[in-house]
Amino acid sequence: MSVGHPYTTAGTIGCRVTDGRGVFGLLSNTHVLAPPDGPAKLGDPILQPGPYDGGLYWRDQIGKLYDFARINFSGGNNLIDAAVAITSLEDLGKSTLPDGYGEPSRIVVQEPSVGLSVKKHGRSTELTQGTISAINVTVNVCYDIYCQNVGRFTDQLMISPAGFSAGGDSGSLIVTESGGNRPVGLLFAGSSTSTFANEITKVLSFFNLSIDGRTGTFVPTDSLTTPRHDHSQTLVDETHILVCGGWGGTELRSCELFHTDTKRFSPTGSMILPRSGHAAVRLATDKILIVEEEPFQGSPKYTIRSRAFFHPPRPPSGGKIWPECIFASLRGGSYLRGTGTWWTGTS
Repeated sequence: MSVGHPYTTAGTIGCRVTDGRGVFGLLSNTHVLAPPDGPAKLGDPILQPGPYDGGLYWRDQIGKLYDFARINFSGGNNLIDAAVAITSLEDLGKSTLPDGYGEPSRIVVQEPSVGLSVKKHGRSTELTQGTISAINVTVNVCYDIYCQNVGRFTDQLMISPAGFSAGGDSGSLIVTESGGNRPVGLLFAGSSTSTFANEITKVLSFFNLSIDGRTGTFVPTDSLTTPRHDHSQTLVDETHILVCGGWGGTELRSCELFHTDTKRFSPTGSMILPRSGHAAVRLATDKILIVEEEPFQGSPKYTIRSRAFFHPPRPPSGGKIWPECIFASLRGGSYLRGTGTWWTGTS
């Protein structure tokens, strides 16, 4: 997994990326593949292993420098320290070494949250586990021994504990501890207490590339706390899915949350009225609107009769629902009648 530009020491191969049209690349950091204080240019050879680990220009080329984010050392803000080298399927696989986490998912975490359990496999500390301890972090990073080149990075992830990474782990791909190795961030810096990473969504967007990983597999999970069918299920955030109502011998009011990190269900606040065969939609405000259709006085028209706001506790262990009335016109003049529930916030 060791990799580097001929004028660097050694960092870590993050993963294989692709443009979806047959071009494959090796993802790592700018300071690993295109040293900011060196004469790096596009097309430069990239060595595996890196020079510090014995990589030689004439023998160990794994690819050529394709693109990199230039680091601003003049006081401006940076978002990513990332670079890509063009490589081939023969020279670079999808998985980590056997002692790592294996193959990352193509599906990335869009909005990493504090408390998310993560892991990485790096050149120096190999496979380690940690937790996102802060998001939207601003950090100044020294890029030379005398700190003459200091880059200011904003909107970064901070991971604990202190032993999560060490020098040489730069470029490691950080993925979720559970839930299918979903990429979260690209490790680029560390201190005596914490590790810092670029959000992987910003990295991939910059290069217009995607992770060349697995599309997903089925794994066993916990069972629902209440057996049901004809229920709704709605993604709340990266680690929670809201399941409401349905039929279990009678129409149900109860709701529960599925936790993607632990693969378990837990009860949460119930709807005001029982319902099954209903729809549930997450809105831009993070509220979830639950609506059930029913005929209005034998007419083909429908109306929304009521709605309610559900405010989940933190962590989820109950909740409270407040109703309020609403009427709305839908489907080009037809009306929707039934009961509506708003579920808002995250756990």
